[in-house]
Amino acid sequence: MKMSSHQTRWALGLTAIIVVIAAWISVRFVEFYQANTLYDAVRSGPSGERMLAVERLAAHSGEYPTELLLHLALDERPIADIRVRVASVAALAKRNQVQFSGPLASLMVPHNALRLRQSVVSALQNMSCSDECVDRVLEYLYRIRAGDGNSEDFYQFPAPPSEDFAAEEQQINKKLEEVLIREKAETLRALREVYGFGSDTPSPFAIHMLGQFHFKEACESLTRIHIEAVRDSATRTELEKTPNELGCPIRS
Repeated sequence: MKMSSHQTRWALGLTAIIVVIAAWISVRFVEFYQANTLYDAVRSGPSGERMLAVERLAAHSGEYPTELLLHLALDERPIADIRVRVASVAALAKRNQVQFSGPLASLMVPHNALRLRQSVVSALQNMSCSDECVDRVLEYLYRIRAGDGNSEDFYQFPAPPSEDFAAEEQQINKKLEEVLIREKAETLRALREVYGFGSDTPSPFAIHMLGQFHFKEACESLTRIHIEAVRDSATRTELEKTPNELGCPIRS
């Protein structure tokens, strides 16, 4: 039975669609296979080949290779290669996708190696910081201010001069504070929800950070607190100091 011209065009159109879909599936399958092969090489391949593999993986665009890079950055196995983790963080930073800022900021914990924390700080300086990211950064600064030791305080071979190490840690804290100042609205939100800013019983950490950030929005809240009624000496000290640092109007 001979097809009409309309049926012929319809058949050709359907064939073209099937060919395009098949080609798309084929390309995606190849990309998926290549990404998985590189990921396996990074995780379990010879040490000398891992960095080349992570560089090749980073050259792949798309959601799936990006997720694999995140898995590598967050790899906390004892045998995980620190070089690979640092390179994966750097690759994610170049993608500048805000949804990865929170997971990356989760690496800002004192027990992680200095190199890894430095790479995360560099990444956060060049990408937007989500609410989860801000929460993680504030938690890290809170732990450091509370006296939690970093990994280098326990083991480092060879140990760097203490003054160099202290300077590097101060740089990390300074850069993190710059990120929080840039994300002002989210930082104020976190200080309210988690650390009591705006209440009658703010934490000393919240008061201190408001002074560090020079957030004058804190003046009204801080100056309404009756310092003489505050029992905690640390809170009272911060309440006496911070309003002056912010240039708050003197309470009558």
